[in-house]
Amino acid sequence: MKRIPKVQISGKCTARSKMIVGESKYTFGDAVDFFAMAINNPRKRLELEIKVVENEIEELKLDLVLKEVALEKLNEHLNSIDPEPELIDDNPKIKKAVSSIKSIAKRFGCDPVKVNQFTNKDTLGFHADNCGVSRVELIELISSDVSGDE
Repeated sequence: MKRIPKVQISGKCTARSKMIVGESKYTFGDAVDFFAMAINNPRKRLELEIKVVENEIEELKLDLVLKEVALEKLNEHLNSIDPEPELIDDNPKIKKAVSSIKSIAKRFGCDPVKVNQFTNKDTLGFHADNCGVSRVELIELISSDVSGDE
């Protein structure tokens, strides 16, 4: 009986599949031949496809859990380094800074967020540093008119 000639193929598989075939007494060619014969049977092919989809679902569930854990850690990190800024009413320093900037702007007749252009100094930065907030946060507080001044 003549042996059927073999052809060379190449492909990629998961590390797990490589380990399983590598630890067995079979070659990768034997594994491909076995799979080809298995999917030739319509019932067996559907069973294998179902198994593949089930495995993909399990991998996606695991990915989702890992993403949720990563998101939780990121949120914890964010909360630990950047606590919510205090409201103007709760922080007299911020209230005084906003009031001062609005007063300076009123004297120059300008928009409070553009006071630096008229004072030729970093007035906004000075007050922001003094209050322990970023310049952007201070500008947002001034713009939102939370202090009720003016």
